[in-house]
Amino acid sequence: MLRPRPAFVNWSQLKGIVIFVRNNDELRLLGRTAPNGTRIIVLPEDGGPA
Repeated sequence: MLRPRPAFVNWSQLKGIVIFVRNNDELRLLGRTAPNGTRIIVLPEDGGPA
C-alpha cells in the first residue's frame, strides 16, 4: 500500500481519483489536502485469518 505524504502529492494530476485509506486518521489527513471531487474511502485493514 502506498502512503504518500499529502504535502508532496501533486493533486493537479490526481484530481477526481478514488483514494482508499485504512482508517479515519488517514481519511482526515488526506481529506485536508485533497481537492474537491476526490473520493476517499475507508477500507479497514483485515486482521488476517481467524
